[in-house]
Amino acid sequence: LTIDRSKSCNKSISKKEESDRKLARKKFILKQLAQKKVYGNSRLLFLELCKEEKKQHMKEQMCQKSLKRILRSLYDEGLLMYACVRE
Repeated sequence: LTIDRSKSCNKSISKKEESDRKLARKKFILKQLAQKKVYGNSRLLFLELCKEEKKQHMKEQMCQKSLKRILRSLYDEGLLMYACVRE
């Protein structure tokens, strides 16, 4: 007797479902970038996002690492551009 494990696991590793909160955060980031165009660092964007989520009475606060992941996914989708300026 053998079990075909490929049929029992319906999750697709290559295509993950995004949560509603993550999509809302992405939309907020894109909206902010459409208004301001340039941010000196991601910390400023993080603070604005935290303020917005606090207004909506969200219980949990996003961490910097999660913001970096979202920014990376927006970059991979071609919706965001990074520029590194050094003196």
